[in-house]
Amino acid sequence: MEDFWILVCASWRCRDGELKSLREEFNEMLLDEEWRRVMRTRHALTAECLTSPSVSACMCMYTNGTDANFLNVTSLMRYAFETLRVQFKPFFRIPSPSQLQSTGAVKC
Repeated sequence: MEDFWILVCASWRCRDGELKSLREEFNEMLLDEEWRRVMRTRHALTAECLTSPSVSACMCMYTNGTDANFLNVTSLMRYAFETLRVQFKPFFRIPSPSQLQSTGAVKC
């Protein structure tokens, strides 16, 4: 009878080891497939919207980018972005600089 239980325990250990290796292999296959899917569906920007590094990329995309480029970057249509911009405009009021600051003068 003891031999029977030893065989049962040994088979359980063997089964656990096989299950662990199968789970690891399955997870690796899932990660590989997800990587392939992401590589197939990633969005590419056209050269029209690229500019020098001294210009803000977001502003350039807004003013010069095509609708397809704008959609790929922001996931919003230009009309939807304009609607949001109008709604949030009151919360982002930036006061203009004083006359002294705009001329470069310093107040002492």
